[in-house]
Amino acid sequence: MKIRLTEVQYRKLIKETTLNFNKDITPLVEAFIEGIKGATPIRVMNSFFNTYKLTLDDVKNNKLLYKTMYNIDWRGIDEGVVVDRYKYSEIVEFFLQSEYGRIMNMSTPFQRFNNLFSLRNKFDSWSNVTSYWSTRVTSQMMNESELVIDSILNTYSGVEAIKRLSIFNKRTKYKFHTEISDVVNNITKENGLTLVNKSGGYSLQKMEGSMVRQLIDYMTDDVNVIKKTKRGFLDYIGSHYTSGQFGTFWSAVNKQGIIEKVGGGSNVTYKLGPNYDDWEKGKVVAF
Repeated sequence: MKIRLTEVQYRKLIKETTLNFNKDITPLVEAFIEGIKGATPIRVMNSFFNTYKLTLDDVKNNKLLYKTMYNIDWRGIDEGVVVDRYKYSEIVEFFLQSEYGRIMNMSTPFQRFNNLFSLRNKFDSWSNVTSYWSTRVTSQMMNESELVIDSILNTYSGVEAIKRLSIFNKRTKYKFHTEISDVVNNITKENGLTLVNKSGGYSLQKMEGSMVRQLIDYMTDDVNVIKKTKRGFLDYIGSHYTSGQFGTFWSAVNKQGIIEKVGGGSNVTYKLGPNYDDWEKGKVVAF
C-alpha cells in the first residue's frame, strides 16, 4: 500500500529522521536554501517556520542556517504586519546579541562602529520589539563614534584631520553631523583654515595634472586674454566643447570660491575667486 505525504509532512519526516540518526540538519538546510531562491523575505520566513519547521535552536546550532537567515533582507519584513511577531523577534534578538558579541571583539573603534552601524540598520524596523538589544547596539555605536573621532584627532591634524572626519561623516550618513561639525569648526579656527562645503565629490587637489590645477594655469598663464571662459579653458586643455561639459566640476570650483563667475547669460566669464590664495597655500579644505 502506498502512502502519500503532503510537503509539510515530508519536510517534517526528513527533519525528524535527520535528527534521530546523526543530529545534523545540514541536508534539510540545503533543501531549504534551494527552496527559497528568489523568494521574498516574507516567503522565506513562511518556509522557515511552516514548510521546513525550522526553529531558533536550529539557527543557533547550524552555521549554514545562521548565515542564510542573517543575510536575508530583514528590512523587507515589517514587524507590524507579521502574524506571530514573537517568533520573528526572538530570532532578531538572537542575531543582535550574537553579532554584538562578535563585533565587540574587533580591534579598532572604526571597525566596531562600521559593523554596529550596519547591524542597527539591518534590524532597525524591529527596534520596537527588541528594545533591549537595539538600544544597547545604538548606545555602543555612539560610544564608538566618539572613539573614532578621538582616534582621528590623535592621528591626524589640520587639513588631513578634516578630510578624515568628512569621510567618517559621510559613512555615518550624517547622523552625527552636528557633533562632527563642531570638531571640524574647532580645527578650522585653530589652524587658520578656510572651510568650504564639499561639492560634487571634488576634493580640488593641487597636484600637477589635476583639473583644478589646469584651470588655475589657464586663469593665470596668458594675462593678455582678459575674458576667461569655459570654452577657452576646454580649448586650453585640448578638449572638445559641448554644452554642460564638466558642469559638476565648474559648480564645485565656483562654490568653493577658487574661481568666481562674472556676469550672466551668454556673457559669463570667470576670475580667480576669494579663496584662491588660501587654496594655493593648502588652507582650503572641503567638508
